[in-house]
Amino acid sequence: MWTWVLNPQMSIIYYWSDLLGVTLPNFFEGKLTPLVTVTVLNAWRSLGFSLVMILAALSAIPKELEEAALVDGCSRFQRIWYITLPLIRSVVLVMIIVLTMSFFNIVSFVLSMTGGGPMYTTEILSIRLYKETFTFFNISLSSALTTVMLVLNLVFVFIYKKLITDEDYY
Repeated sequence: MWTWVLNPQMSIIYYWSDLLGVTLPNFFEGKLTPLVTVTVLNAWRSLGFSLVMILAALSAIPKELEEAALVDGCSRFQRIWYITLPLIRSVVLVMIIVLTMSFFNIVSFVLSMTGGGPMYTTEILSIRLYKETFTFFNISLSSALTTVMLVLNLVFVFIYKKLITDEDYY
């Protein structure tokens, strides 16, 4: 969908910008622009999941804690800093774990938008692994890339596990 929306030849966005006299750049051309475009659109794609997770964590906070802090004379900043953030910390960390693994192993989104191009600017490790395996049939290199991705994923898991286990439960 985004490839169609951001296509300079047939997009409604480019049509409207031409009517208004505004010149938009080609978002899939250049050295840095395609990578920034894919990153922003991927963040936009995952925004719904993040908002639902944070909303669920915020709704689980007992109202009595907020009311007690208000009675004790805490400012809005103090209530957020000392009550809200510590109570939603575990949910935010789990959300970060899930999104990091999702972003690290993403293939279909980048492949459908740019295919790793132009000039390999959006060819992330997972795209390289896909191409080596299914386009070039280079099994030895794809096995090595799979091992690298596994090790990197495990490093992230251990870091996040350390962050979660050091948490004080209330």
